[in-house]
Amino acid sequence: MLQAHARVLGIDPADVTGWLLARDGDRVVGRLASGNTARGGSKAAIVADLVASGADVVLGLGDFEADRPLIEAARLRAWVDPRAGDESRRVTWTDARTGATGLGSLADLAVVVAGAG
Repeated sequence: MLQAHARVLGIDPADVTGWLLARDGDRVVGRLASGNTARGGSKAAIVADLVASGADVVLGLGDFEADRPLIEAARLRAWVDPRAGDESRRVTWTDARTGATGLGSLADLAVVVAGAG
């Protein structure tokens, strides 16, 4: 699915890394997308290549230390707590441009991302 969207946007599907998302009750859950190469140290290299090519990294979202390069390169820097008992307190984020911070669900973060334009 990610590769198909990439093709429509003119992105080489081989460059796509990420997660496939689905709803599970009130949660959004993910699994590694087919062909994802973003593991361990390769994440930093992928992010460095994107930034060097002039990419505007709007959202960096992660739940593991290896996600730090993406999160630090992004305008909206978000950390997911996979152990949060309450979906409304699962994600913390900071807008690097304004310093504004937030705490909420993935749906709350989606509203912030939509307004980040």
